[in-house]
Amino acid sequence: PDPDEPEQFCGLVNEDGGQPLRDYSPSLLDCTMEGPGPDDWTPDENRDRAFTGQEKTDSERLRSLLDRADAFRRMGRLAAAADDYAMCLVLDPALKAAQRGRAACLAAQGRPLAAAAQLRQLLRNGPALPADALALGRCLVQLGDLGSALSYFNAAVDGAPSWAYAFYCRGHCYDCMSQHRAAHADFARAVALDPCFVIRYFDQARAAETAQNWELALKLYAGLCMLPMEEDLKLKVDNALMRCSAMMKK
Repeated sequence: PDPDEPEQFCGLVNEDGGQPLRDYSPSLLDCTMEGPGPDDWTPDENRDRAFTGQEKTDSERLRSLLDRADAFRRMGRLAAAADDYAMCLVLDPALKAAQRGRAACLAAQGRPLAAAAQLRQLLRNGPALPADALALGRCLVQLGDLGSALSYFNAAVDGAPSWAYAFYCRGHCYDCMSQHRAAHADFARAVALDPCFVIRYFDQARAAETAQNWELALKLYAGLCMLPMEEDLKLKVDNALMRCSAMMKK
């Protein structure tokens, strides 16, 4: 998981060098009328604006749909968001914002195979961001295709050589492949690139534990164990890992 994106731990990483994927697909609605603008509309109001009135063009429908999909996603209504992103792709099959958004929703729903298929389509459609390759790599790790995952993590690292999280993800893949020396080198590189990486990661894990989200906290603390850190923090992480493991067994 990326320490900057706690809500995306079980889904795709959503940033390119720290920029969330949601920033790739901003609201495209232009509001020239008096009164509330698109930021004040509910998803259902956006739906009404997308599908009422014959004067609506395909472009306007697409913009309204994309805005509604983003709103659903922010609300955690992933199935509805994925459906709207899919409708956007009916109108414009090459719309990268919709492809990224739908892939992220599918992955967050625990559907890595479908998410990987969507990301492969995105990559076939032309130049992509390092985050796209990394997102596909994460899906492939979940599917057990570590060799293919590693090639996409390499692409992410090559495309964003100062992105600490890309090195962390590749290091995790190396660790899963029992290539521990390469894994250690990538983990060390992640911390060297971002000295606050461990602290932010620990804060995210502690927040999950405070919320009694034991499964998420356990995964975060386990991920932390792979990173180089000072002895006092390592002791805290080890104790937290045992504590969350005990709570998971209750």
